[in-house]
Amino acid sequence: MEFPLFRKYPNEKSYFRIESPTELLELKLVGQVWIKYTVKATQYPEIVMIRDLMTEGLVITEEEFNIVLSKVL
Repeated sequence: MEFPLFRKYPNEKSYFRIESPTELLELKLVGQVWIKYTVKATQYPEIVMIRDLMTEGLVITEEEFNIVLSKVL
C-alpha cells in the first residue's frame, strides 16, 4: 500500500491523511472551526482505528483534503 492515503467520515466532519499504518493527520470540525490533530498510534485502539480507516474509510482525493486543510486555523 502506498502512502499517504486520504479518507473521511461520511458525516464530513473528520478528514484524514494517513501517513503510515501507525500515523495520521486528522482535520476535525468542532463547531465552526477546523482543528488539526496528529496521531502517532502506540496503543491498540489507535492502531485499529487507522487500520479501519485504511480499509473502510471513504476515499477522497488529496485536493479535497487540502481544501479542508486550508480552513484550519
